[in-house]
Amino acid sequence: MIFTDQISHQFKLESTPMRIISLVPSQTELLYELGYPTITEKQISALKPDIIFLSSEPYPFKEEHIKELQIISPNSKIILVNGEYFSWYGSRLQQAVDYFIGLMDKIP
Repeated sequence: MIFTDQISHQFKLESTPMRIISLVPSQTELLYELGYPTITEKQISALKPDIIFLSSEPYPFKEEHIKELQIISPNSKIILVNGEYFSWYGSRLQQAVDYFIGLMDKIP
């Protein structure tokens, strides 16, 4: 399967993905319509993710959500990220490289 993301980046998957985490409501709805299940708190806990990104776009995750997820997945590094750089394209991409470089400093 070949997929194209919002900035025309193409990637190939050899098989249907079985483990997807989506915390963006609009994307979760799309995945659900495609037949992918939504993720539960129990599943997040079982996956033991190293990092969880919480985006400001299109759903504005806040500090309270970090606290909730920290209870579910206490060993995960949970980072609030500027969703404009993850889901918007165009003129914002000019600043995106610097943003992502700074973001990498937050990742252990």
